[in-house]
Amino acid sequence: MDFNATFIVAFISFILFVFIMNQILYKPISEIVEKRQKLIDDNYNSANENKEKSKAILQDRIDKLNETRFKVKEETSKALDELKDERNKIEKNTRQEVNSHLEENINNLENDEKNATDELAKNIIGLAQTISDKFIETPERIHNIDEEEIKKLMQE
Repeated sequence: MDFNATFIVAFISFILFVFIMNQILYKPISEIVEKRQKLIDDNYNSANENKEKSKAILQDRIDKLNETRFKVKEETSKALDELKDERNKIEKNTRQEVNSHLEENINNLENDEKNATDELAKNIIGLAQTISDKFIETPERIHNIDEEEIKKLMQE
């Protein structure tokens, strides 16, 4: 194989062609690819950061929602307990008032019964005296009448 000038010129032309192609075509394309890769990496990193921020915000909202639910349950429970206590107090007061009125009415009825019994016993004595006066020709006063005995007889 002979090396002549054509071969050297072709080799130099190829080297020049590669150098010019590198400067004109490959280098700008490499820069565009690098810029694009950097943009993709930046966007990917930004997306990951936003994803982490979103997760943190979502977790924060979930925590706040759970905390609010817990507070609402707690406040509702307290309100229900207060209402139950109030209801129990009202029921207790009502029972006391009803029992008080019932005892008062029972006492009044017992007093009315005693007064009616006493009055009836007096009326019986008066009626006995009137009957005695009508049937016995000589009027005499009935003495030593035991009112307690009359009351016992009335209860039988």
